[in-house]
Amino acid sequence: MALDVDGEGGGRSVTGLVVARTCAVRSTSNPDLPWAAFVGAGVAIEPVSEFLRELLACGNGASSCRSCPYDLLR
Repeated sequence: MALDVDGEGGGRSVTGLVVARTCAVRSTSNPDLPWAAFVGAGVAIEPVSEFLRELLACGNGASSCRSCPYDLLR
């Protein structure tokens, strides 16, 4: 598979590309944010946290707040 990454028609093979997973989804002790996505250094990804807080505020359950960050990390 060749991917035109530079827009000039010169493809670059990405078939052997391996990307390290440096993010994780973890439970928190905060009832306003029961689950959060963290980068490798253990810092929460704030835009994701904001989205999850809004998701909870709209009446969604903690299980939805757990599954959404996993979807985002795919």
